[in-house]
Amino acid sequence: LKRKTAFYLKKCKNAIKQSIIHVVLVCLTAKICFTQTSMYFTLSLEKQELIVLCLKNLLFEKAYKMHINSSCKPIPIYAKWLGKISYVEGLRWQSIYEQKLSKHFSHLIVKKFNEEMIYHTILLLEHFPVYTIGLRTRSYPEELKKKLECLGADFYKTNRGGLITFHGPGQLVAYPILYLPEFHSRPFSKWYVNQLEKCLIEVCSNFDVKAYAPGSPLTGVWVNDRKIASIGLRLKNDISTHGIALNCNIDLSWFEHIDPCGLIGKQMTSLSSETETNVTVHDVIEPFLKAFNKYFGREVILKDKAELVAS
Repeated sequence: LKRKTAFYLKKCKNAIKQSIIHVVLVCLTAKICFTQTSMYFTLSLEKQELIVLCLKNLLFEKAYKMHINSSCKPIPIYAKWLGKISYVEGLRWQSIYEQKLSKHFSHLIVKKFNEEMIYHTILLLEHFPVYTIGLRTRSYPEELKKKLECLGADFYKTNRGGLITFHGPGQLVAYPILYLPEFHSRPFSKWYVNQLEKCLIEVCSNFDVKAYAPGSPLTGVWVNDRKIASIGLRLKNDISTHGIALNCNIDLSWFEHIDPCGLIGKQMTSLSSETETNVTVHDVIEPFLKAFNKYFGREVILKDKAELVAS
């Protein structure tokens, strides 16, 4: 362990090196979570941060896993209903909670669980009509962009993965903002997509719609040869943003003006179309959160927009 830390800590002062090695060795030997020791909390904040940073960089993988999987009560996921908002406002809310999460884990100040502290978040919403393109779309013809805007929709280039898609009323959009190392070991990008697909498939099954995820190049979730849900993600510093869009009772004619997700000749569908009933976004929220609880193994607590603003 001392040899393993030598390169990473070569620029640190000797006293700090000794503190880090001492704390980690003691905790590994005693098989306890280092963040729950009185010795850890007597160290300076600088030393605490260096200790956890070592573990985060997998120099002490066993101890880090011990920290993540410790007996501390798992931090729940707070789901927040934002209602119908613009795409720009959706980006703003994501940025707020991404920064909160990033600040918490970059500062590495480990505290006992407090229900008032919000770390993991799912933003639930509907967007006003908007076409968005992802990072795989290097450019989009100005003429086609103006044509889409003339339909009454906004148009944005965003930093998620994927190609062009549409968001609008009648579509449940969920933006999970999660620190993924708390849910799965690396590499977790493929695992994360698979878990989201399972959630969406289970939601569809609640309405007796048999859906599946065929995988690349047919991304997202499908019913036969029709696409019912899309996934577009961004992972930065192990934190997820953007997310999923599930068609509930959305006006599908909006999709006729594009090749959704770059899939030429493919049709979109919705829960309402498949069931021949009016399935609203609000009908889908509870089944979605239950599925998220099941596949991510965390309690999901729903808050409305009034509570969100207050927090």
